[in-house]
Amino acid sequence: MNETRNILLGFEFGRTSSQICYYNRQSDEAVSLPVKVGNPDASFPNCISTSDGQNWHFGPEAEYFSSQRGETFVGNLYELCQGREAIPVAGKEYEPGELLSVFIRESLRLLGLSNPLGRITSFMLTAPRISKTLVDNVRVAYRCLGFRPERCSVQAYEESFFYETFSNRVENRGRKVGLFVFENQEVSFARLDVDQKTRPAMVSYVSGQRTVLSDDPMKRDQEFCDLINQSLDNGVYASVYLVGEGFSRDWAKQSVTLLGKSQRKVFSGDDLYARGACQAARERVEERRLKSFLYMGKDMVRHNVGMDMLINGVKGYYPLVFGGINWYDAVAECELLLDGEDSLKLVVGEMSARDRRVIGMKLPGLPERPPKATRLAVHLEFTSARQMQIRVTDLGFGDLYPSSGKVWQETMIN
Repeated sequence: MNETRNILLGFEFGRTSSQICYYNRQSDEAVSLPVKVGNPDASFPNCISTSDGQNWHFGPEAEYFSSQRGETFVGNLYELCQGREAIPVAGKEYEPGELLSVFIRESLRLLGLSNPLGRITSFMLTAPRISKTLVDNVRVAYRCLGFRPERCSVQAYEESFFYETFSNRVENRGRKVGLFVFENQEVSFARLDVDQKTRPAMVSYVSGQRTVLSDDPMKRDQEFCDLINQSLDNGVYASVYLVGEGFSRDWAKQSVTLLGKSQRKVFSGDDLYARGACQAARERVEERRLKSFLYMGKDMVRHNVGMDMLINGVKGYYPLVFGGINWYDAVAECELLLDGEDSLKLVVGEMSARDRRVIGMKLPGLPERPPKATRLAVHLEFTSARQMQIRVTDLGFGDLYPSSGKVWQETMIN
């Protein structure tokens, strides 16, 4: 690895294994980090081990030290991070997010650098599915690692696919891009569609057909050919990508030829999502190559949220959350003075429309005070693409009107 500072990392946290990609500025591409020197394999199992809670091992090391040296083994980290239950390890209980931080920290030794955490400028974790529980555990891991919130995030595989295919391959931006995902005996199809009529151009991930393939190589090849014909049909595709276990050029004789027709470029490999996460990490902090595109993923918030309030004595609109970001990045805080009201009013509007609607949040039990003598702290965060939680705290107004200590919470669906 030739990057020693301002490192940009993509971390694929898969169901059973993970891998890391770093951005190589010299070659201008995302590069996979091999687990062993001289071995191109970059994936390692989602496991850690320890004997005392102080010294840890990860991946293949953990498998060895747990089986040969009797260390306590923690496997299946991805599944553990889908829950919130504490896990006992070597006489101590750990939150799933704490164990994830150990896993990430130990795996970063693959960089071969001293103090790698202090050299990372941007870190993006990608996973098969994003849930509120997983996001909370990832945030715990980031806090434990000392990552600043603006320098780290999380995204789903589908979005990583968008970043990898659009970042360095200009030809993908004007035509469709196909994806075949293999999972043992099954294969599914998806594509990226681009709407060039909007500004920015909107990119959508569209799921297609799924089929089960035969064990017989010749039948398997023919069945995959059938799926290719049904999926690609007469569409104009710049590229087609193949990922997952189950694909092999040993049996895919006719299907590989079919994929490459009409000057389509064909790519296969198991580092697609890690590379995409790395490109996303770069896009967050350096030159924005994809600023003319907006990925319309299922995790994206499609509404702007704000409030009408007095700003420096003048009534105006104060934005809290802008649509177009993922729900787990949509967090906002502010303080305000109530002007003779006993409720909070949020202004919500769709990204692409001028129409706005006002949603009221009642504050029962709020002490009666003169106008502009009630200061409130407002915390807003989304728990899904369409659901947000608002927490309001009464701060009072100095010594004249002490805080009542009251806190109001409400969940709203857009």
